[in-house]
Formats: sequence, C-alpha cells, structure tokens
Amino acid sequence: MAEPVRDLEFRIASATSTVFTSDANFNTKGRIVQFKIKVAENRESVGEETYKMRIGGIIRYLPPASYTALLATLNDSETLDSVNNNGNGIPEPGETIEISITLINITGNTEVSAIQNTTVYDTIARLYTNERDVDVDYRYEEANYGTMTPQRQTSRTFRFKIDKDIEVDIIPFELYISGKINNINTDLGYDTFIVPIKK
Repeated sequence: MAEPVRDLEFRIASATSTVFTSDANFNTKGRIVQFKIKVAENRESVGEETYKMRIGGIIRYLPPASYTALLATLNDSETLDSVNNNGNGIPEPGETIEISITLINITGNTEVSAIQNTTVYDTIARLYTNERDVDVDYRYEEANYGTMTPQRQTSRTFRFKIDKDIEVDIIPFELYISGKINNINTDLGYDTFIVPIKK
C-alpha cells in the first residue's frame, strides 16, 4: 500500500506584473497572468509547475467543472473519422476530436464583474494551439457565437486532429475572442485551456 504524501507544500514562485483595473483595456480584454508554482515535500523541492489564467474581460471561456464534464464536451465519434476514431469519448493519438466550447458574457453579475451591462454583437472565437502534433481543422477553427447579452452562455464546436505519434499527453489551446461593441470591432482578449490525451 502506497504511503500517504505528507508535508506537501505549494508556493507561488513568481507571477507576471500586477494588473491594474484602471487600465481601460483590462475591462474589455482582461489580462493573462502566468504563475510558477514550486512544490516541495518535507522541505525538499520536487518540481515546479507553470500555468496561466485570464482575469478581467467581458466575454470569457467557461471551463467545464470537472474532468467528467470536460469529456462530455469532447466527441471522437467514428462519423468524424471511421478509420482512427473509436468512439470511447477520450482523446487519443490519431483521432479527430470535436470539442464544444462555451463562452459567457460575465457582465451583469456584480459578484464576478464590475463592468456595466454590455452586449457584444457578432462574437467570434478562434481556436489555436502551438502543439506541433495537433492540427486545428481550418474549416472548424473559427465559430460565430452571435449576440452575447449580459450573462448569456453560448456553445459552438471546433475540430482538431491529433497525430498518431504525438509525444505529449496534454494539449494547450488558446481561444481568441472578438466582437462588436457599440458597432466597433473590438479585440476581447483570449483564454487558455488544456485537453489531456490518453496514451
């Protein structure tokens, strides 16, 4: 039986520069903040993790609440690829994956946003990854979410292909968002998220 891990410590080693809410772009686009977490066990270093998160912004990626919820957004049906897909609902090397991504307009809820109610029209999201062994299908890399009123949640689907010889077990994605506010084309920033792969 494995011994329980004791005295495990997590410490923020560094973070990107402070974000000031007085910055006019902060309310609209938000900012990506990168953290480095140092992990120690019994006061001995066992590694370091880096992760990113966005704070601020009007239109945000709404992440699934759990791994099970994430899997519910993924489709590896054999109708997408009758040769390489197995339809078990888990992303694997060689498969073509369809992912449902939900956006939310966070304005209108004073608990999460101080921004006044704002409606965004012609909301567009574009999916991107710098992982060399993953190709986002150009026919499904961009989706129109239409009109996003305050607190509205809308989902659209995107597709990507995983190389059969992929070396990593986590795919990092970026979701770039834009839309019209007061009839002006506006950059609404981007969110980051990951999709784990079964290998």
